[in-house]
Amino acid sequence: MSTMDFSLAIVDDDAKDRKMVFEKLADLFKTRQRTVRISSFPNAESYLIALNAGDTFDLTFLDIEMPGMDGITMAKEMRTAGRKNRIVYVSNREDLVFDSLETKPFGFVRKSHFERDSDKVIDSFLETIKEEGKSVFLLVSEGRQINLSLGEIIYVESKGKKQYFHVLHQKESLPTSRTMKDIKGELEDKGFLECYKGILVNFLAIKVIGEDSIQLKNGSILPLARRKANDFRKEYMYLMQDRIQNVF
Repeated sequence: MSTMDFSLAIVDDDAKDRKMVFEKLADLFKTRQRTVRISSFPNAESYLIALNAGDTFDLTFLDIEMPGMDGITMAKEMRTAGRKNRIVYVSNREDLVFDSLETKPFGFVRKSHFERDSDKVIDSFLETIKEEGKSVFLLVSEGRQINLSLGEIIYVESKGKKQYFHVLHQKESLPTSRTMKDIKGELEDKGFLECYKGILVNFLAIKVIGEDSIQLKNGSILPLARRKANDFRKEYMYLMQDRIQNVF
């Protein structure tokens, strides 16, 4: 697997703890020959502001006990909003492990044993990324390398010389200079259908297929070319039937 640039977040109200976690994570990823960008936040509110502004993080190390909004409350709000960020709780309160499970965290690390505990979490994270590799789309957008899970991509549309990715929980679409031909070649056998020239839609995002348009689950309306309509419906039904057969 090639080296990836991962984006991590640290959310902790204690400046000394933020520094400790930052340095340990940087070192742990360096020993694994992985490049990493780490952002630090002094509270849950500032972290949520960053998310709402479009920042994305592959892994978030979250303190549980913080003034204002505590870590578990913040994670619950994120889950309610549909965000699936990987969260690792960082705390010395082992008695809160059970309470944290409701938010389906990726891990729980004790501050007093941070390096030892996080070493295991990072290995698990890298193994998870490796396994998910087949369902990840590497997007280069405005100088940023973004790893998108296929489920995050709602649809892709071509405008002029650029293609725009419409992604879950992103207010603005993500532009790329990669050609639609290349994008289509990578996505069309992974559940993405061409409903109109220059528009690829994730079949899982579709709510209603009309005569000449498609309504998506997020409320968006996309055009459906009449000459493509029959084949589009057949491909959609095939994908849906295949998905149902693989749900146990």
